[in-house]
Amino acid sequence: MLSNRVAKQFDVLESQKEASMGGGQLQSYSHIREALLEMGAKSSVIDQLSLPALTAVFEIVRECSTASQAKKPGRPKRGALAENLSSLDKKILKALLSSTGTVSSATLSRELGVPLSTVHRRRKWIESYLVDKSYTLKAESFGMRTAELFISTKNGSTSAVAGELLRMCDVVYSVWRTMSESGIDLAAKVICRDHEDLANILERISSISSIDKVRWCNYIRVVGRNNYPSSSIPM
Repeated sequence: MLSNRVAKQFDVLESQKEASMGGGQLQSYSHIREALLEMGAKSSVIDQLSLPALTAVFEIVRECSTASQAKKPGRPKRGALAENLSSLDKKILKALLSSTGTVSSATLSRELGVPLSTVHRRRKWIESYLVDKSYTLKAESFGMRTAELFISTKNGSTSAVAGELLRMCDVVYSVWRTMSESGIDLAAKVICRDHEDLANILERISSISSIDKVRWCNYIRVVGRNNYPSSSIPM
């Protein structure tokens, strides 16, 4: 597979560059040239390019190959994209997760010793395919509260119930398909003003004929947050 070959060549290139930091541009040029030749590039074309141009070509080829892997039709194999991550991708991903996405590309470039243009390209790809970014309303700032509902459904009607819940967009803002030992099929997050408002929402949702039982919990305040466990990303 081309994407695997490109990722491996990129890792080799990165390790060679780190091992020869004092070797000058000539050695870096040689490493990149060899990597591109290994991927099937023509030497007559490569030899006309400068070191910055060679580096840009290599990164573009790698980005195209990993993007094409991401866009293949059908359900991707679990972990398929992660298998093609280079060591640089993993470093950027860990930095983003540990900072909840607030770290700047300029900071990443400086800390990783990588050109800013490279960080921009790799970060864009990572944020497109490997991480979820979204804004969540601070309900308490508007005098509102959030609650989570745990719903058991009847007779294989889980998907239909999920659709009905999502149509209640005035109060329901997310629905999750779940699997549990307690027979909970769906989890839904709702926003409410007070306990009376929550009671009305519960009554409204419980009236759906295919729902067997609704359990709920009310979020009172945030105790604390941890960053995503980036140690789960193999280096």
